[in-house]
Amino acid sequence: MCLKIVNHTMICDVRPVMRHPSIPNSHIVNPFTVPEDKCCAASNPKTDDDLPCPTHGCCQITVRSFPCECGNTVGYHRYTIARPPSAYTIETANIPSRGVWRKLQSLDDIPSAGANAHPAPSGELQIARRGFNHAVVELGRMATQLEVASRKKGLKEANLKNGAPYEKQVQTARAKLEQVATVARDVQKAYYTWMHMKNKFEQAEYGKVSAVEMSA
Repeated sequence: MCLKIVNHTMICDVRPVMRHPSIPNSHIVNPFTVPEDKCCAASNPKTDDDLPCPTHGCCQITVRSFPCECGNTVGYHRYTIARPPSAYTIETANIPSRGVWRKLQSLDDIPSAGANAHPAPSGELQIARRGFNHAVVELGRMATQLEVASRKKGLKEANLKNGAPYEKQVQTARAKLEQVATVARDVQKAYYTWMHMKNKFEQAEYGKVSAVEMSA
C-alpha cells in the first residue's frame, strides 16, 4: 500500500472530526478524510513548495508520498492554522472562523499501541499504526451495529410471520441492515489496507529495508 501524507495550512476551520478511539462521546480531528467542501473567499499566495487545495481557497497543501507501485494510495491529512494573517490577499475580518478554531485533539497526539515496541519509529510507521488501530476500533463498533440491526430485522420478520401488519417495518429493518453491512465492508477493507501498510513499514524499518520516498 502507498501512503500519501497531506499537510493542510488554512485560515478557516473546516477540519473533519471523528469519535475519539478511546473516549466515548468525545471527538478529535479525523486524519483519514479530506475537509468538508466549503466555499471560502480567501486566497493564499502560492510558493514553490505549496499546492492549491482543490476545495478551499484559503488552504495550501504540501504532500509527501511513499509509493510502492501497488496502485492503492491511502491518504493521511494533517491541519494547521495559517499565520500570519498578512500573508493573505483578503481581510481576515471577513472570515468569521479565522482565529477561533475549535479546540480539538489530533490523532497524532494519541500514542499508538505498540509504538514503543521498537526505538524511534518513523513518522510514516506511526501513521500506519494509528490507521490500523483506528480501523480495529471501527471494526468492533461495526460488529456491534451489525448484531443490533440483524436482531431487529429478525424480530420484525418474526412478527410478520405471526400475521402482524409489519411489512413496512420489515422493509425498513432490512434496508438498515444492508446499509450497516455496506459500511462494515468499507471498514473491513480499510482494516486490511492499514494492516498491510503497517506491516510494510515495520518490515522496511526493522528488517533493515529502506522505504522509498519521493515527491508527489
